[in-house]
Amino acid sequence: MKAGRRLLPMADAQTLALVDRYDRALDGLEADVIERVNTALDASFRQIERELRVFYSEIADEGALYSFTLKTQKLNTIKSLLDQVVPDAQRAELEALYQEALQLASDAGVDLAGNLIGQIDPSYPAAAFSGVPIEAISAQARDGVDRLYRHGKDFARQASAVVELGLAGGHGTAKVAEQLRRQLGTTKAKAETIARTEVMSSYNTAAKGRYEEAGVDYVQWVLSPSEGNCSFCLARNMKVYKLGDAIIPAHPRCRCFLLPWLPEWQEKGLTDDAFAAQYRTEAIAQGREQGVALASGPSPLERAAGMERAPTPVWSPGDKPLAAQTKSSAAPELQASPPKRVKVPPVERARDLFERIGDGTQGTEIYRDRQGVIYKYGPDLRKDEADLQRIAGKAGVSPRVLGTLGDPDDSDNLRGFAMEELIGYSDGDRVLANLSEGQRRTVEANFVAQSRRMHELKISHYDQLWKNTLIDPETLDVKIIDFGTAAKEDWGDIATDWADMQGMLSGDLQSRWQAAQEEVEPESKRDVSKFYDLVQ
Repeated sequence: MKAGRRLLPMADAQTLALVDRYDRALDGLEADVIERVNTALDASFRQIERELRVFYSEIADEGALYSFTLKTQKLNTIKSLLDQVVPDAQRAELEALYQEALQLASDAGVDLAGNLIGQIDPSYPAAAFSGVPIEAISAQARDGVDRLYRHGKDFARQASAVVELGLAGGHGTAKVAEQLRRQLGTTKAKAETIARTEVMSSYNTAAKGRYEEAGVDYVQWVLSPSEGNCSFCLARNMKVYKLGDAIIPAHPRCRCFLLPWLPEWQEKGLTDDAFAAQYRTEAIAQGREQGVALASGPSPLERAAGMERAPTPVWSPGDKPLAAQTKSSAAPELQASPPKRVKVPPVERARDLFERIGDGTQGTEIYRDRQGVIYKYGPDLRKDEADLQRIAGKAGVSPRVLGTLGDPDDSDNLRGFAMEELIGYSDGDRVLANLSEGQRRTVEANFVAQSRRMHELKISHYDQLWKNTLIDPETLDVKIIDFGTAAKEDWGDIATDWADMQGMLSGDLQSRWQAAQEEVEPESKRDVSKFYDLVQ
């Protein structure tokens, strides 16, 4: 799917058309800010260029005749000029420009949120909303301008290097000026990113504030018709989240929006779940045509907010209605986010409390509770298995370990341990059998990336097979499981995993894997990183 505006299915065209109309208005607002910032950058650069030509020519023409001290003084003068590509004198003017734009965006977010609530449920008693405090908008404007000035400092550092290299290489003034113009282009691009991201942030923050004031506790993530494919936004598109869990923009230049959503609206048929499923399915299919796989981890701005994991949706297209899930005491979809720690009961108690979902090797028994926790019991569970999986889980390689039950008769063994259940993931062998060639390549690349994280932690799995993986068939994310034979010993032991993994891969990746094995012997973390750099 090419970046640009999607054709909207008629099933819900009215709602998304309203979002699209506001998005077009914001695009114009952003364009005005960008034009005015670029005008300021161009004006200051022209002044810098005029003075630079004089100073640069003097140094270049005199060459070795210039004393070291005098040459240094001239270079420092040039650097001070370059440092003013975003002039300090214009800071107040730029802050006022940003504040005006963010205020307009905030007003638009409040207005659209109110219109959407009224369009979905005209009878909904939405209280009046006073808007986002001007102090918050002013602080956001200052933050945006601060980032713009930091990019101006980056320009100065890069441009100073260009000047010094130009002098050392005997480049003429025109060539150096052209290289500086290219650096200015980079600064302009960064300034545009700041403007577009800050406007959308103000817009969505205001909309969320309007929803909160109105008592709307849930939102549905909508991939904007004006946005191209993004792996993070595709993964979240049309899913429903708690209001406080959804962070938009998800990434710089993100144009997604949050629709108001309530379980009672779904019960009344006011949400178009069929359209949500269709819109999501079509977007994912179009993304895969372009090789865009769904991202399972936190987005860039979620990570910036301190989130280690992507938010958990309360409802996804294809699920039962949320109210039905809540009412059904036996529904498996009721699993909540697992706790960070759990107390692992004896296996005799687990048999009475939990659902038995399978048996592992060597007499292990596997259970699941209603909080999304998996319990593994067995007579020969090694403490190392849980310890190493805990390390790998913290790195996102495997399911997180949530608790252990020790063996009082043997400190090296366990009676059982608990781990998180990964909703949506299935046995790796089974998932691979139903994937296209392109999807398999994505899975193999994700598996290699996870193995790299594991091996850089000095963990050798010793049983690398597709049956010892879990794969999300929607996102194609991979987790490594079954650490029963794993060890953390010598770096050289990782070569055993590499030999096993070669047979799991295919095509060019398998060829690169074989070539890397012939070149690298793992004797340190640096060797492991070098191996994977050659492969990837």
